[in-house]
Amino acid sequence: MGSISEPVLLNSETCSARTTLPKTAHSRALEVIGERWTLLILRDAFYGVRRFNDFHAHLTDAGRDLWPALHALLVWGSRHRAPNSRVFKHAACGTPLDDDGHCPTCGITPGPQDLLTEPSRGPRQRALRDDPVAAALRGPHRLLVPIET
Repeated sequence: MGSISEPVLLNSETCSARTTLPKTAHSRALEVIGERWTLLILRDAFYGVRRFNDFHAHLTDAGRDLWPALHALLVWGSRHRAPNSRVFKHAACGTPLDDDGHCPTCGITPGPQDLLTEPSRGPRQRALRDDPVAAALRGPHRLLVPIET
C-alpha cells in the first residue's frame, strides 16, 4: 500500500477501463486538468506563454480561477519533492507570497494578474536554457503578461 508521498500505481487488478467513476466535482475537474501536460501548459500560460508549437492559447476566466490550485501544487512540490525554482511576489509591494498565496504585508490574497515571478536565489541545478520563454523568465516577470515566443 502506498502513501501520500509515495503513491501506488494502479494496475489492471485494482482498476480497469470499465470502472465508472461518479460524476462529482472532483472527477469532472480532473477530466479537464487531470493530465500532467495540461498543468504544465496552464503553468506556462500563467507565465505569459501564448504559443505552444502549432497552437495558440490564452487563459479564460475558468483558467485564471485555477491559479490558487496551481500555486498550492507548487508549494506542495517544493515542500515534498524539490525546491521551487521560482518565487511569487505581490507586484504592488514586492513581498513574497506565503504558502497560502497571501501577501503578509498588504493582508490580501492577490490574483495572478497582480503577481510577479522571479527565479529563486538558491543554487542552480540545471544548465540555463536559451529559448525565448526561459530568457524572459530569467528576471522578474508579471504573471499573465504575454511572452513573445
